[in-house]
Amino acid sequence: MHNISHFINSSTEFKFFIQVSKFLFTALLLSCSAGTAEADHATHMPKHVTEEVIARCSHDYTADGCASMGEIFEEEGNVNKALNIYRIHCDAKKDANACILAADVLVSRKQVTEALELYRKACMMKTSEEYCDKALEAYRSSGSENSAFKLSKDLCESYTDGSELSRYCYLTGEHYLKKNDQTRAEYYYLKGCNFLNSRNEIHHCIDQAVNLEKMKQFKISAKLYEMNCFKNNIYSCRRGGDVYGKEMNIPTKELNLRKKSCDLQNGDDCYRAYVIYRSIEGDTDNAVKYRRKACELDYREACTGE
Repeated sequence: MHNISHFINSSTEFKFFIQVSKFLFTALLLSCSAGTAEADHATHMPKHVTEEVIARCSHDYTADGCASMGEIFEEEGNVNKALNIYRIHCDAKKDANACILAADVLVSRKQVTEALELYRKACMMKTSEEYCDKALEAYRSSGSENSAFKLSKDLCESYTDGSELSRYCYLTGEHYLKKNDQTRAEYYYLKGCNFLNSRNEIHHCIDQAVNLEKMKQFKISAKLYEMNCFKNNIYSCRRGGDVYGKEMNIPTKELNLRKKSCDLQNGDDCYRAYVIYRSIEGDTDNAVKYRRKACELDYREACTGE
């Protein structure tokens, strides 16, 4: 009897062991499959960085600069813990990058509404192109074009000299152009060009002027060229002069840009100023002055003839 009882007990324990093993294996499979989408965007930190973060932050995940602990948990598959850390640093620490990381996780979980709020939050915290472009991309991917427009407009309105957010003014102007609202479009394009310090910003403004000229939006294009011309950009003086003269037939405006270009030692535009003074303005004295200046700058046509 003892042997039979022992066999029955052993058999029962063995069955229980098999059932527990099956349960654990199934749970492991489900865990792996659930984490696949979330793992796609997980960052992989170098080993020495990981060790440094763990040493500094493992005792307190909420400490300043410890949002990277979330990335470590995310790589280990503990996405819920990672998301919690990201949210803490986004909300309490005003860490824009943590907001982006939290939003990325939420997107992988199809929680798009909250993700969009966090992308926008990160953008407005940091007001850098990297974060704001991420927010705009997220809005567009979700079909929220109107929200993307509102964000661009808000960024433009907060734009100050040197902040390098001018292109959001151009995006806002482009939106109004599509709506055939010329007045607002012009306002936002000019605002984007109005506070130019860096060479890159000036080039952005000129690019907008060129694109608008190609679209036959001559009025706005000419004003952008004019603005850059009086910031000593010869190319803008010449292109703006062409638009005012050939496309809009406003010789007085063209003359202003030709004279500025001449002041910047461009002999061709000195000669064009001479032609306008002689043919349109009937101002002989200034005509002679600009013809002489063109000749001094080796514009040969100005040195022959009359």
